[in-house]
Amino acid sequence: MRLRPPGSPYPHVNVDHVGATRQAVQYLHSLGHRDIAALGTYHPQIHPEARSHAFPAIMAELGLSVRPEYQRVTLLTEETAFRLTHELMALPTPPTAIIALNGTQGIGAFRAIRERGWQIPDDISLITFDDYSWTSLVTPPVTVVAQPVQDMAVAAARNMIALLEGQTVTSQVFPAELIARQSCAAPRGAVSSKVG
Repeated sequence: MRLRPPGSPYPHVNVDHVGATRQAVQYLHSLGHRDIAALGTYHPQIHPEARSHAFPAIMAELGLSVRPEYQRVTLLTEETAFRLTHELMALPTPPTAIIALNGTQGIGAFRAIRERGWQIPDDISLITFDDYSWTSLVTPPVTVVAQPVQDMAVAAARNMIALLEGQTVTSQVFPAELIARQSCAAPRGAVSSKVG
């Protein structure tokens, strides 16, 4: 999920990270969430990936801003997500929803929420990227933004074979899919705008 180097002449296979992030934010917004935190703030050296890069602009599209106290430059690991989630929940105005930027972060966030004794989604909603098997096995099952990894792998393999045969290939960007489970609900006191 790293940003492709600007001006790179090489074809690539990737997921639409901006569109995927937009799906997550719009879904939470439709449920009534306004205080949304992503587990990591973009930094060109420490946190150079596309989802955190897109997050503030997508929030702004919906008339929302990211609270300064939610913004932390961190690594995309389970333990840093665990610590950051604890820090966010300890704030005077904690987020009502958290977006983990990958499945590893999702594990850390889930652990921290449980350790603190908060209930998902009653006390806080959680979305993670990547449809790892654990996300559907825990209670409650976690809402995810899934990448079409099989389709992407097939496309990458075909492109590699084509290149070896001297053919020209073009970059391919695949859409992500939000899979709604039971880890997201309207925050307490909010009126959901979600239809259906």
